[in-house]
Amino acid sequence: MRILIEDGFALERRGGIGRYTRFLLENLPQVGIEPLLPSRPSWRGGRTLRRLQYLWWLNSALASEAEKKTVSLVHFTNFVTPLRKTKRLPWIVTLHDLAVWRVPEAFPRGYAAYLRTAIGWSVRHADKVVTVSRAIKREITEILGLPEEKVAVIPNAVDPLFLSASKLPPDQRQSWRHRLGFSQESYLLLYVGALERRKNLPVLFQALESLWRKRIPVALLLVGKVGHGFVPPASSPFWRHLGSPNDEELVRLYDLADALVLPSLYEGFGFPVVEALARGLRPILSDIPVFREVAGPFGVYFPPEDAQALEERILEAMNTKEPHNATPPHSEWVQHFHPERVLQAYKALYEEVVQ
Repeated sequence: MRILIEDGFALERRGGIGRYTRFLLENLPQVGIEPLLPSRPSWRGGRTLRRLQYLWWLNSALASEAEKKTVSLVHFTNFVTPLRKTKRLPWIVTLHDLAVWRVPEAFPRGYAAYLRTAIGWSVRHADKVVTVSRAIKREITEILGLPEEKVAVIPNAVDPLFLSASKLPPDQRQSWRHRLGFSQESYLLLYVGALERRKNLPVLFQALESLWRKRIPVALLLVGKVGHGFVPPASSPFWRHLGSPNDEELVRLYDLADALVLPSLYEGFGFPVVEALARGLRPILSDIPVFREVAGPFGVYFPPEDAQALEERILEAMNTKEPHNATPPHSEWVQHFHPERVLQAYKALYEEVVQ
C-alpha cells in the first residue's frame, strides 16, 4: 500500500509532531506500507507569508499530487487539510492535543482562532481521526463532539535509538557533565520540550530556587526551543539551556541526567516521558491525566501548581537515587510504546480506512 504523508512543516521543526512524522516515514516500510511525501515548492519569506503560500498549495495542488503518486490514502500528521475533499481518496488526520481549547492563553490570539477553525474542519471531514492517548480521545469526543468510533488511539513510539543505544560509561558521563558546566556531585534534572507558557516552567524554577537557597546540590538542564510566553529567569550557574540536539546527543543527555522533570499544565502525550523510561531515567511529572497514562506507576507525581510539592518530590528522588547502570524496573512498561507494536497498529488502521 502506498500512502501520502502531509506534515504541514512539522519535519522542519525538531518538535514532537516532526518526530512523530519522521518515525512513520522511516519505519512504515517495515510493515509493507510505502509512505511518500508530496513534492512541494520551496517558499520564502516570513512565517506568516510561508503559511499563506502553503495553504494556497494545499488547496490547489495536493489532490493532483496524490493522483500522480497513485496512493491509497492521505495521512495528515499535523491536522491541517484542504478545504475540499474528494470522495475517492480517504483522509486520516492525527490530532495530537486540544491545547488551543484547554490552554488558549498559551497561543497568540489570532493564531488560536485559526487553529480552532482548521482543526474543527479537518476532523469533521476526515474518514478517521487518530490521536496518541486515551486522555486526548476523551477530550476530542467531549469538546469536538466526534463519535468514539471515529477516533483511534495509537500511542507514540519510542525511537529505536533510545532502546538500542548502550548506556554512557561513567567516565564519559563525567566528561559530558563537565563540558556542560555541571559537577559530578549535583543531582541533575533534565527538561526536554519547548520552552513556552503551558509547560509551567515558573513552578519548576520556584522549586529549584528554594532548593538552591538551602544549598541543596541540584542542577537543571533545559533542552528545547524557546516558544510563546516563556520568560527566562536570571542567569545562574545551576541551570543551562541547550537548543535542539540531534537524537544521538539527546540519548546522551538522558544518560547523564539523574531524573527527567516535566511540570506541564497540559500535554497530548509526552515523548520525553517514554524516552526517559527507555533510558532507565526516573520521570518527575505534573499530575495530569496523560502523564498518568504514559508513565503509569513509574512516574513521580506532583500537583502542577504546587512548587513546594515539586520540591519535595525532587528531594525524595535524590534520597532514592539508583545506580546509573541499574536495570530499570519499567522495561516491560516501555514495550507498550515499542516501534513494532505501533507500526502494526498503523498498518491495521490504514487497511481499515481503505477497505
